[in-house]
Amino acid sequence: MKKWIVATAVALTMASTASVSASMEIGLGFNKPVGDMGDHAGGGLGLDVRILRPMNDNLLLTGHIGLLSFGGEKEAEDIFNDGDIMRVEALYFGIPVTVGGRFYLQGVDNGGLFIKGNAGLLYKMMTMEMSYMGDKDEDDDSEAGFYVSPGIGFDLGKVTVTADYNLGNDDWTWFALNAAYRF
Repeated sequence: MKKWIVATAVALTMASTASVSASMEIGLGFNKPVGDMGDHAGGGLGLDVRILRPMNDNLLLTGHIGLLSFGGEKEAEDIFNDGDIMRVEALYFGIPVTVGGRFYLQGVDNGGLFIKGNAGLLYKMMTMEMSYMGDKDEDDDSEAGFYVSPGIGFDLGKVTVTADYNLGNDDWTWFALNAAYRF
């Protein structure tokens, strides 16, 4: 809980100290889990809000909060191989709260190609429903952990497109392709 208080305080501080030159983006992303997470979860969507504040000619400071969802359904034959099937349906949700920056190769005012990086907290929730031979069981779990998101993007004025590789603890790893509109 202390981590969430600190992350929220950082995000609110960034928002409240934003100058007139600060802007906001709202984005939508498509997420593809990889590694161990890819074995358990399917693709998903993300929605996020970013506050952007210029620091110098090439650097934007970013504050970010989002909502991620992943889903998946897996089937497995039981260990006795008697033809019964165990079905597991899992839903994964995440709430990232990060700070970071974007380095624009041609300058912030010119837009174009940029390199980005964010780090912060990821609050993770998982709901699993298992059914086997007519019996159903549900399980819920949640935790918070550290999270980093390096990436590359392109600024088209009011629209930005980014590709990120996201690394969270406990095998939460995924690629994301995002598009955002700047206000």
